[in-house]
Formats: sequence, C-alpha cells, structure tokens
Amino acid sequence: MTNKRRAAELKRLEPLLIKAGRADQAFFERRPDRRFRIRRAHSAEVRRAEIEGGRSLALTPGSAWYAVVHHVGGGIVVGVLTVNSDRAEVDFSDHAAELLFRFETEGLDLPAEERLAWLLAVMVS
Repeated sequence: MTNKRRAAELKRLEPLLIKAGRADQAFFERRPDRRFRIRRAHSAEVRRAEIEGGRSLALTPGSAWYAVVHHVGGGIVVGVLTVNSDRAEVDFSDHAAELLFRFETEGLDLPAEERLAWLLAVMVS
C-alpha cells in the first residue's frame, strides 16, 4: 500500500477511532477509580493496526480482537490490541486489566492459553 493510500485509509478511519476513544473516556469518567479496561476492539482499531503494521491481522475461528485500554489522565487514553476467545469475559478488575496491559506492552508474545495462564498466575501471587 502506498503512503498516500495508507494516509487516506487512516483518515477515513479517524471518525470511528475518535468515537471509540470517546467511549473509553466516558467509561473512565463514570468510573474515576479505574485506570484500565478491557473491551472488544472496534473494527477500525484492528484496521488501523493492519495499515500501520503492513499486514493482515486475520484471526483463527473462535477468536476475537480485544482492546486493553489505559487511562493515562487528562482525558488521554492509550490502548493495545490482544487476541482471545470470542467468548472471553471482559469484566476484569482494574488490577487484572493493568496486568494484561503491561503484559502486552512489554512485548511478551504467547498464545492466548499461555497468556491466560500467565495472567491467572500473576493475579494469584
């Protein structure tokens, strides 16, 4: 994909990405005690990652993309994508969501089953 086409595609996604970001901001405004959350990823977020990474992010059947979002403060949110079962729970505590965010941002690349085992082990310890 040419740089011009990539820029045009990202521009087209911008309103959808802003909408997802505003939903995250609203979540944190309603829950001032929270700094992290896990939710299903918006298709625009996945597409942006595909464009920026220069490759398709196809999933295996039964999997889905999730966003792990960190409220940095001052209305600023940052997120990373992760893969899990399309039936995975997203109602995690702030602490569990923080662990997954740190896990994903520290570059640990494990299959979903091992990721879950790692997360559960850390939560228990």
